[in-house]
Amino acid sequence: MADNGAEKEQIQDPEIGDHELDDSKAKFINGGNSLDDTRVVVSGRASPSTPVFTGLGKDELKKYADDPFWVRLRWILFILFWVGWLAMLVSAIVIIVLAPRCPTRPDLRWYHKDVSYNVYSKSFFDGDKTQDGYGDLEGIKQKQSYFEQLSANTVWLSSILKTSPVDNDRAVVDHKEIDEKFGTVDVLRDFCKKLMKKGKRVIMDLVPNQTSKNHTWFLMSQKKEGKYADYFIWSDAANNWRRKDGSSMWVQDTVRNQYYLSQFDDLPDLNLTNPDVIEEFQKIIQYWAGAGISGFHINDMEMLAENDTLANESERGKETMNFADNAIVIDSLKKIVDGLDNKPGREKLLFGTLTMADIDNIKMYKGQDGMRGLHMAAVMLDQLTVGISAPDLETKLEPFINASSSSWLGWRLTTPMSGTDRVFNRVGEQRMIAAHALQALLPGSSLPYYGDELAMESGVKVDKKTVTPMQWSKEAHAGFTTGTPWLAVNVGYEQKNLDSMTAQLGDNKMMDSFKALNKLRSSESLQFGKTMFCSNGDLLIFARNAEGFESFVVVINLGGATAHMFMGDKCVGERDSAELVFHSHVMERANTQLNLNNAVSIGGDEVLVLKFAA
Repeated sequence: MADNGAEKEQIQDPEIGDHELDDSKAKFINGGNSLDDTRVVVSGRASPSTPVFTGLGKDELKKYADDPFWVRLRWILFILFWVGWLAMLVSAIVIIVLAPRCPTRPDLRWYHKDVSYNVYSKSFFDGDKTQDGYGDLEGIKQKQSYFEQLSANTVWLSSILKTSPVDNDRAVVDHKEIDEKFGTVDVLRDFCKKLMKKGKRVIMDLVPNQTSKNHTWFLMSQKKEGKYADYFIWSDAANNWRRKDGSSMWVQDTVRNQYYLSQFDDLPDLNLTNPDVIEEFQKIIQYWAGAGISGFHINDMEMLAENDTLANESERGKETMNFADNAIVIDSLKKIVDGLDNKPGREKLLFGTLTMADIDNIKMYKGQDGMRGLHMAAVMLDQLTVGISAPDLETKLEPFINASSSSWLGWRLTTPMSGTDRVFNRVGEQRMIAAHALQALLPGSSLPYYGDELAMESGVKVDKKTVTPMQWSKEAHAGFTTGTPWLAVNVGYEQKNLDSMTAQLGDNKMMDSFKALNKLRSSESLQFGKTMFCSNGDLLIFARNAEGFESFVVVINLGGATAHMFMGDKCVGERDSAELVFHSHVMERANTQLNLNNAVSIGGDEVLVLKFAA
């Protein structure tokens, strides 16, 4: 073989034939002087004297296979294998049967777990460049970090629809249009989209009861045009139905020469038992869901339907408040909402608000007789007052707690349209933290209202007591706007504002406790645990316990003097230790281990939350 003129020599043992060559024995030898000295030497097979192992022959293998020793060994190993296999199988079965089962978790949706912070849009923050004195969507967008500080994953918008007059939230001109003072649908859509990416949501008020007299539907109904003729409640004569202020619910219309029903401010009431009107609201709900809205709160839910015979009332509200046909309207609206995109995480919410006096009507709204109830019934804690005792409050709460086993509840302390005072004016500053504790820790969802975390007070205007501008700072107009606010800011905002109540080294227990209580809600027992009351004297006590998870006992002293809780209390049982996870007045005491063999002291209006191991 030649390479660049050089010859390579293959040396072979002459005693070995070509067929006996072993390539694995090839060696390359370099003479060291040049490439020409390279040689290949191929060695032959091993010499006959070298022993080569070729394995057992058939006869030899049979001899060992039949040997009694190997036969016994094979049987022993075979039996041990199956005994071991069966032992592992039995062990696995025993572990499965006897091992503690994973605690059961109900199928909770986002609105069961989220804190939904209710924003009165006009009064929250003026964020646009014009500084026109009205809160707006841009201002709400700028305060996203504030919602996160409060552990609020859902923003609930009140007062964004176009109305006429602009300051009457019930006087809706177009249910599909945002008032230009607040922004545009595109701004809302962008806001919803960004929050959804973070696992957060936006819900809004639905105003189905009445419209403005300038609404297209009413203008056409006045003229009896087509299907619009029956969009509202018309009558040739007025009956004896009265509003809360004692005035007649009937307004004479000179265009149609009939009376129309009006429960508020001469605004015409819609006929929600008319399928055409429900179809309109189907389009409205679908429109806002398409813009990114995840839920709808029904304003004035107790007034959805009236006795269509227009019979005179024997007592005020009997034929117009919580009338039986409300359930039909709720069922119709629920079917619309349930027909939207309800994939996991995208479920839509429909809910409304009851007062504490409405407990007898809760069955109507939670669904019965084959009808679909609300996803959530929000309860306005309007009977929580400065003078209420622990036994009285337990008596008022217990029927709702019993109802919570079959209907999800939400808890509100202040609403924009109820006509009642803010919670601060009802309970006083000393009981504000107790009110927040009830809202956050009772079974159901927490629905705080803007400003309550600051203990904001009611405004001076009777019809707008709960919608004064948010108090952000001590700056002019409480930092709400640099323009002229649409409604005067509360007196005393210079001392009571967010900046002052979160200042370093300041007395921040109101805000700190509000945040801490909302964070506690992430615990399983406080989300879906059973509730048991065991009040004692001035102490309102209730336990929240989900089997298999850490349990909690909430203690609220509604008396003015220091009280004591002892081991053996019904809610505590025989457990002798607990972790103090919340103390309303001395936050530094949180995470303290308590020995329940000794009495636990709790001052007047203080709130304690104890945690027990699973």
